[in-house]
Amino acid sequence: FGLGLQEMIADEMTRSLRSQRDEIVEQATATGVGGSTTLTAKGVQFGTLSVDSGGNLDTSQLEGLDVDLRVKPFFAQGSSFSMRDFIVGGFKDEMGLQAYDPDLAAAAAGGIVTTPSGMILDGETDYFSAPPVKGPLHDQDRDGVVNEVDPALVDFMEFYLLNYFKPGIGSQTDRTGEGLVKMKEIGCTSCHTQN
Repeated sequence: FGLGLQEMIADEMTRSLRSQRDEIVEQATATGVGGSTTLTAKGVQFGTLSVDSGGNLDTSQLEGLDVDLRVKPFFAQGSSFSMRDFIVGGFKDEMGLQAYDPDLAAAAAGGIVTTPSGMILDGETDYFSAPPVKGPLHDQDRDGVVNEVDPALVDFMEFYLLNYFKPGIGSQTDRTGEGLVKMKEIGCTSCHTQN
């Protein structure tokens, strides 16, 4: 997947965009003169951010991100930026397993947490969905089973996905070419784009 790389690049881009925002606000409040800037991170433009002389932001011209300036690389609609959120959601949505994750729970409640893999989940700045269960003994899906996914497994999955390399494409074969044609035919490439 290369999820670790995606998460880190998106986090770097977010820090850059927020720094640009802070700089333009600081300049406007110091000089009493409003202005605007084209937000760009790693060569990607995200529209225009404007500020008035009082430091009030106008985010109506942003493109491709929310007003929090968080780059969210996961899911087609860009709804998540955290692998932990991705992992907990995947366990629930794809496997029917409810994972309690104390790190996500703390961030969803507004706390600031550094995960075992080093990602900072800042609930004061970013939005996080709470885990599907309120604790290890909560049976959200009422199947009679609690503690379906140990929080340590979420830690291990995050570490694995962060450090797992993105596989190289290598040489293409007729078979892989046929697969690409089929993906295009059925519409997969509208979301799953080639790099």
